[in-house]
Amino acid sequence: MSRANQKPIPSRPAQGITTSEVEKLINQQIAPLKAAIEARQERSHWSNTWLAKLGFSVAGGLIVALLVFLNSHATDDLHRDIKMEVSAQLAPVQNKLETIAEDVAKIKGADGIAKNNLSKHAASSSPALTQFAVMDKSQFIGSIARIPETVAAAKNNGELVKISTLDAIQKRLANASINSPDSFKAALALIGYASFVREKSGLFPNAAKIRSETCKAFGIIGSPQKIHIYSTGDHIDGCILSLDGVSLTDAVVKNAIVKYQGGAVRLKNVHFINCLFDVSIPENPSQPAKHFTDLLLAKSVGEKPNFIATAG
Repeated sequence: MSRANQKPIPSRPAQGITTSEVEKLINQQIAPLKAAIEARQERSHWSNTWLAKLGFSVAGGLIVALLVFLNSHATDDLHRDIKMEVSAQLAPVQNKLETIAEDVAKIKGADGIAKNNLSKHAASSSPALTQFAVMDKSQFIGSIARIPETVAAAKNNGELVKISTLDAIQKRLANASINSPDSFKAALALIGYASFVREKSGLFPNAAKIRSETCKAFGIIGSPQKIHIYSTGDHIDGCILSLDGVSLTDAVVKNAIVKYQGGAVRLKNVHFINCLFDVSIPENPSQPAKHFTDLLLAKSVGEKPNFIATAG
């Protein structure tokens, strides 16, 4: 065939890119994902959304690079040759992606296990509240005003902080010996929340039934600001007891829900065993109310509180 009849060999367009440039583009796309895998970021920070975005980024980059490469050649013959060349170039990349996919699957699986374990124990810790048990003394004193709102948030979220952690916070507040409105509000919040935790965690059974039963001989109506009920040597068990206007001497109060709203109270050698305390006292409490609150803060500790009280 004469040179005049030969078909001209298509030349690569000026705007075409080389295979090394294709590999460079692809490597640029997978670099972030590879770095993330090798860095072994904390598993709890992984999320399906994050992984999906990286996956789409890698896939999108590969597709764009391949289309640019293919579209830069003008003829079918070159397309065939290019596809073969690209396939060869992409072989190691494909192997890398398969390895990365396996690593991602392992991480997602481990992250799923961690999340399942966390969900099972979600009601066992509240980092925001727990911090009060571990911060240094000066930080603790400066943060007392934040305790009520932190406790309220934990309660609203149904979080059940370990009793041992609550005990530590109560003791720190009691030992701080700060006589201020903020410390008093913090004390009330901790006492109430500790009872909430004991009830919800099953340490105080039959709470609903007990709330419907008023302790006998303690339902007498009278001024809560004056002592109008006197009791000596009684054994009170499994009922709801209001201490406003009550004088107890040498008594045992067991498995009871004890309510107190800041009224007149007098306790002498009263043994409280596994009781819940529902204490709601207005600002500027009386001295007996302040004394009783301080006593509960220091002594109503442990999974099933057991202490002897004298107050008022």
